[in-house]
Amino acid sequence: MNKTTTLAICFAALALTPVFGQSTPKTPRELLEKAHYAEEHEHDLAAAERGFREAQAAAEKAGDAALARDAAAALENVLVRQGLKVAAQGEQLPDALVRLLAEGEGVSNPIAENGWLGDIALYGAQAVPVLAKMLGQPRDSDVKVGNRSITVYPELAARALCRIDTPESKAALLATLRSSDPVLRRAIVADARVEAHVELLLVGADDPAQAVRRMAVDKLVRCEDRRAADIAVREARAGDGNAWVWLQRFAPRRALELLDSGEVTLATNGLAGSTGLSSSDLEYFAERSLRASSGTVRKLATECAAQIVTSQRLGDTAPVTAQFTPEFEARLLNVCVLTRHPALISALEFAQPRKVLGVVLQIAGALAERPSGALLYALTSSLTRWGPAADITPSEYAAAYTALAKHADWTDERSVSALVDFARFVADASNASNQPTAFVELAQHIGPDERKRLSDTARDWAAQVLRVRGAQLPPSESFPESFRVVADWLLASRGPSHADRGLALLAGTGERKLLERALDTLAAIPELNVNSSTLLEVVKRAASAAPEQALAEFWKRIAASKGNPDASALVPRLTYSAMTLPLEQRIELMRRAWAEKLPDDVRASLCDGFLQSFHASQTSTPDAALALLLECYPGLPENASETRRQVISELVEALYEPAVPLLGEALRDRDVRVRTEAQNAFQKFRVQREALEEFQKWTHATNEERESIEALEKLLESNVRDVVLGAVKSLAAVRARRALPKLVRLLARDDAELRAAVQAAIDRIGQ
Repeated sequence: MNKTTTLAICFAALALTPVFGQSTPKTPRELLEKAHYAEEHEHDLAAAERGFREAQAAAEKAGDAALARDAAAALENVLVRQGLKVAAQGEQLPDALVRLLAEGEGVSNPIAENGWLGDIALYGAQAVPVLAKMLGQPRDSDVKVGNRSITVYPELAARALCRIDTPESKAALLATLRSSDPVLRRAIVADARVEAHVELLLVGADDPAQAVRRMAVDKLVRCEDRRAADIAVREARAGDGNAWVWLQRFAPRRALELLDSGEVTLATNGLAGSTGLSSSDLEYFAERSLRASSGTVRKLATECAAQIVTSQRLGDTAPVTAQFTPEFEARLLNVCVLTRHPALISALEFAQPRKVLGVVLQIAGALAERPSGALLYALTSSLTRWGPAADITPSEYAAAYTALAKHADWTDERSVSALVDFARFVADASNASNQPTAFVELAQHIGPDERKRLSDTARDWAAQVLRVRGAQLPPSESFPESFRVVADWLLASRGPSHADRGLALLAGTGERKLLERALDTLAAIPELNVNSSTLLEVVKRAASAAPEQALAEFWKRIAASKGNPDASALVPRLTYSAMTLPLEQRIELMRRAWAEKLPDDVRASLCDGFLQSFHASQTSTPDAALALLLECYPGLPENASETRRQVISELVEALYEPAVPLLGEALRDRDVRVRTEAQNAFQKFRVQREALEEFQKWTHATNEERESIEALEKLLESNVRDVVLGAVKSLAAVRARRALPKLVRLLARDDAELRAAVQAAIDRIGQ
């Protein structure tokens, strides 16, 4: 089949479409129901009139008399409602109503007139036919009512009908409003009530007479019926302030359109409080809030859009679920993507978090076209308002941060502030879910200025990671290599607690130059506590793995103090850390310092640290250390009297005998504290020596006593009775407990005197 043939077939199909597309003709019943719907629900009386006529004709053609009567009756009613026909008078009027109508001629003052009108209104629908008839008669003419002739006053009849709220009364008034009598039309509008006669007032607002038109408009702009919008727009364009106020209250979109087009320049107090805001207008207000040329229009549109969103919220219940209906939420999400309006994006905090995340990622690229701190803040706050969402991982949050940071304006204070807050949020989410790598991913995209602002966040994140690890210094290579990013960040922040956490992270990553980094940090941050357990653990780990290398790192920095006052100031801090080295390395540091004749204050600091290392560990000072102190004492500077005193105290506490000759030199020291310490030292040595001598004497006496008891025990075995008795009494005298077994055996001898002596000896020894 060629192209020409194909096109011919298509055109033929299109030509036949109306024929085959015709619907089946409706039945008379369907036509009647459609007309009723137009009258009751759509309030389109003209369409209802056409529908009833079609239904009546169709019913008559089908031979359905009952349905034709129903259609005719409905048509009669709708004609009356349109004012195209006056309802027929029904049954005989009550005599009282006839008399009351006749009394209208004598009404002479407003009070009486109002009373008469009120009485007429009590009869309701019964009075409508005659009143409607009066509307069409000339003034002061007579009309036959029952058996009486009543003078016609059309204005009074119109006012009475305004007080009767029935479709027939309204139909009569509408018909009269289309008459050529301006006085009668004015009377109807004057008495028309806003709450019941909006249809009358709408017709009156188009009256050819200015006075009638003005009166109708003034009433319409006091009602709340939205059908008055077109009239209000027309009058607002003409400068009517009341109409303008009405539009602001009940038709804000129409009001904004007038402002936007410049057709109205009247002042406005705002539109957000309007009761006429509709969710269907969200797109319009959002679009004008960004595109309108007038700043006033943009502001008003923003307020209206925000108010629509607020009004659509389902409530202030738990924020973990969606706060909008699915339909409105979808509309809001779409509007946010299209308009990128910060005020609307902020409202997304009440939408489902995962959908909000999708919007954020879609809009993030827009920052490249037009960086906006307000937009960036709205995007981040909408994601973070209620904390981490259960269905969004920290890594996804980190990815959102990366997307936003990529195109952010880092010179804008609000942009930076928003990203800083978002980064804190990601860190908290990482900690809460035990997914620390999410914050590391984010850290790789953080600039220098932002790092300063987030240093505390990074520190707290590191503290949480270390707390989970459960060790002061995590094992080497227990953290991913990527953690170095945060570790370097913390060390560069120059905060003591930050550096402490940074060193711990580095240790966990298996940093080979850990000790070197630690000592550099110690030098760079004077506030870093030398007692930091992390720092001391780093030194211990390094010294344990490579003691000579650790010694070299410390010596390199201590030796640099020679001729360098700045380096000398660091030595006391280095010394304290160095004293966690093994004893052999500590002794070597001291020997090198003395051999190199480092500055006096450096040597004094080294000696102080050396002494403190033993006190801190609460262990006795080894002889090798005591020998070193004795060796180094003469080289201590003259102004280091406290150090000299401590050395003497350490030697004396250990009762290190080789130090005794040193005490003579100390007794001649210029510093009274050193001399006093030396005197106390001599006193301690003297007491020690006296104690040793006493101990030797006691030991000698004890040996002699022990030899005497052994001799007496041998005498107990003698065959000479008197010798045995003498030995028993002597053992009793010295209370020789070790002889008791042998004394007990003597109780078996057949010698009463001996047994008595033995028993007495046993009793004495046992006392």
